[in-house]
Amino acid sequence: MFNLTVLRLILLRLGRLSRRKWLIFLGTFLIIILTGFLILDSILLVVNQFTNFYHWIDCLSGKMLARQEVCVAWEKDKIIGNLCSDWCQGSSSVIQSCPSTRSFHGGKECIFYGEWKNSEIIVKAKKLKSTNMMDVDLKLTRDEIIQGLASIVSTAFDGSENIDSSYLTIPWTGSPSKLSSLTNKELHNLWILAQDNEFIYSTFFGSLTQWNPIKLLPQLKATCGHFYAVEYIPRILQLTDIMPDKLNTRPFVASFHRRVHIATMLLTWLRDLEMSGYNLHLCDVKYDQFGITDNGSIVLIDSDMLYPREIVRESIQHIDSCIKDEDCDFIDCKGRCKPSPIGSGDICEINDDSDNNLKRFCRNLFFINEITSTTTSSQIKVGLFSHLPSSQMESDVYQLQQLCSKLWLKQSDLIATINQMIDLTAAIQSRSHL
Repeated sequence: MFNLTVLRLILLRLGRLSRRKWLIFLGTFLIIILTGFLILDSILLVVNQFTNFYHWIDCLSGKMLARQEVCVAWEKDKIIGNLCSDWCQGSSSVIQSCPSTRSFHGGKECIFYGEWKNSEIIVKAKKLKSTNMMDVDLKLTRDEIIQGLASIVSTAFDGSENIDSSYLTIPWTGSPSKLSSLTNKELHNLWILAQDNEFIYSTFFGSLTQWNPIKLLPQLKATCGHFYAVEYIPRILQLTDIMPDKLNTRPFVASFHRRVHIATMLLTWLRDLEMSGYNLHLCDVKYDQFGITDNGSIVLIDSDMLYPREIVRESIQHIDSCIKDEDCDFIDCKGRCKPSPIGSGDICEINDDSDNNLKRFCRNLFFINEITSTTTSSQIKVGLFSHLPSSQMESDVYQLQQLCSKLWLKQSDLIATINQMIDLTAAIQSRSHL
């Protein structure tokens, strides 16, 4: 009541002002608003500069600590690696900066950009320090480490018979070697590296081997202790590749032809993953987790969320209780809630019938849910197959949507569906040259 009374008094007084006073009042009001915007812009600029400065200081500190961590251990002959000599005794330019792009980080505490042997590299480590872990793990016997490494490899590939878990690609030699042929120091160092899921997949999928005919990840280049380096991928998929500019109704920044080309490359990558036969699930599908190599192929630059089916199944089953299916999700791998067979509440189980890698690609890259435009308040469809330049393509895109919504019972059906989608995107691409 008080507020309404005050408002009425203000409006009454304003109504009695002369035209000249009205202009003065409006001018003063506009100056105050403009000053407020300028102050706000200055604050945001200072915050941005402070963030950049903090990132620079944090990076500088991380580089120094990482170098000290590995070089002290290397000088004491505790660790091995083909990167150690150049990192510890050579030019400091081996490690140059810290990527600001979130895509490179994943679940890593340490990510650095550098150059080594005329190649750009990304150096990674799950944790900055591994000394405590190394001291504990060095108490393991040689046979225990060999058995442990074989178990890690076997688990990572869902127990696939296509992988001989007694072999591992040794980064400092660049070739697969039988674990039993390695020295104790090599085994200890591999044991530390193998605790990082991404390192294991990089050794198999980063280059062509007898177990992998297709490159799916950046190539593993070198290691030093618990740090490992992979090739740097400069072209990372951006938000503008799949979404409208500033969420308005104008065409996408990337042409539709370009977006369909990206979708075709992603589908080809997915088909190669499924055809590997290792039953792996990518539980966090995002556009900026993929990069395009110099030869124009797609690679996954962050494989921290790549898991064998058995790990996904166990993770979902370990969820204590559920009311709805969404309660059973493991990141973006869907589970379902069902009554317990012993009648003690509902339990979670993996949902193979309605969720798989293709489903995740469809909902996170190809046909993303509608979002609200900040400028028009209208609903906008986003995704690689949105905003068609011609109505003639609607039938093909509708077929793609139908294929995305299918249920699969066999792996062969899934691969066949991905091939159908590749054929459809190729047909769309041939008609979408701008």
